[in-house]
Amino acid sequence: MNSTSHEDPPLAGPLIATIDNCDREPIHIPGAIQPHGALVAFDAGTGRIRYASDNLARWLRVGTKTTAAPSMKDLLGEPAFDTISSALAVQVPGLVRHQVVDLPARPAAGQPDALEVTVHAFRGIGIAEVQSAHAPSVNHDWLQEYNNTVDALRKSSSTDDLIRRTALRIKRLLCFDRVMVYRFDLQWNGEVVADAHESGMDAFFGLHFPASDIPAQARELYRANLMRYIADVGYQPVPVSPWLDAMRDSPLDMSHATLRSVSPLHIQ
Repeated sequence: MNSTSHEDPPLAGPLIATIDNCDREPIHIPGAIQPHGALVAFDAGTGRIRYASDNLARWLRVGTKTTAAPSMKDLLGEPAFDTISSALAVQVPGLVRHQVVDLPARPAAGQPDALEVTVHAFRGIGIAEVQSAHAPSVNHDWLQEYNNTVDALRKSSSTDDLIRRTALRIKRLLCFDRVMVYRFDLQWNGEVVADAHESGMDAFFGLHFPASDIPAQARELYRANLMRYIADVGYQPVPVSPWLDAMRDSPLDMSHATLRSVSPLHIQ
C-alpha cells in the first residue's frame, strides 16, 4: 500500500526524483538551471530582483552575491531595462510570450561581451535568461531551407507520410542529431511514429511507452511551453537563489524558462 496521500505536507525543497514518485516531482520549481546561461527573476512592474542563478557573475558584474543589485536597472543599466520592459509589455491574452533582446557589450560596467536575453513574464514575475550573443551564420540560407521544408510537406500523400517528412525536414532545418514524433493514445500511452536520426544511432521508431513515462505534470508543461532545450545531458545544475522567496513565500516557477533544469529521471 502506498504510504503517501493527498494530505502529505508540502515539499520544503526540491524533490529527489525516483521511479516511485516521478508523477509527483515538482518539475516546474526545480530551484536550478542548466549552466549554459544565467537567470534573473524580478518583479515585472518595479524591476526589483527576487531570484538569480549562482553563475550570473560569468556574464554580468554582480558583486559578491548574485542578488547584490537591488533592481534590474542597477544590474543592466537603465537603457537595457527599458528595452526589456518594452518587450514584456507585448502581451497576448492567455499566452506567455518570449522575446529576445540584444544587449551590447558594456566593458566599463563589467559586461565585456554582447549578450542575448530571452525574457518573459509569468504571474507577475519577469524572467530574463542571459546567454552570450553569437554572430549569425552567413553560410546558411535559412529562407531557402524554410521554403524547401514547406514544399516537402505540401507533397505529403498521407498523414503518416506527413509525419515522416516533418521529422526529416526539421532535423535538416535545425541540424539536430535526432528528431522524433511522439503520439499519445486516449490513455496517454505513447508511441514513436517517426524517427529521423544520424547513422549509427539506435532507432526509436515503433517503440511504445506507458503513460507513466511522461507523467501528467510533464505533459502539462509540454502543452504550456513549446520550447524545451537540453544543451548537455552531462551538465551540473546551477542553483537559483533563494530557493524560497520570503516576500512571496514560494519558490520560483520556471514553467516557461528555457534554462530550467531537467528532472534527473529525464537525464537518465
